[in-house]
Amino acid sequence: MIKVNINKGKALGFVEDEHGIVRFRNQIYIPQRDELKERILPKAHNIKYSIHPGGIKMYRDLRQTF
Repeated sequence: MIKVNINKGKALGFVEDEHGIVRFRNQIYIPQRDELKERILPKAHNIKYSIHPGGIKMYRDLRQTF
């Protein structure tokens, strides 16, 4: 549905890139589908070098690596 609205110019802030990935303000958009979120978000959250605003996990992991 969002891709249809992008094509109609009704999804302000959304774009579809050359790979078919939908982005909102340059961030990947994940549709409101629980099964999809349950597969994607844990992987993105738990990668070794992930960092959250205000966090230092990536820097701590890098120090331990080098």
